[in-house]
Amino acid sequence: MNEIMQIMKLMEQAPNFSTAGVALFGYCAFTTIKSKANNELNKKMDERLKPIEDKVGNIEKNVNFIISNICPKNGL
Repeated sequence: MNEIMQIMKLMEQAPNFSTAGVALFGYCAFTTIKSKANNELNKKMDERLKPIEDKVGNIEKNVNFIISNICPKNGL
């Protein structure tokens, strides 16, 4: 508890420095939280989009197969 009181007294003696320190700490904390949340969101979106990408790839393969093998035989 004494440490907190000493910090408060130091903050009263140098208000500009303490304001800048608190602002810098807040910015660093905000940036860290934001980047971690963004990474988690990207991971979850990749997990959800992977099956869809696989299905679209399979559909493209099937369409290319139909175009290359079936259409020329039927005169299309």
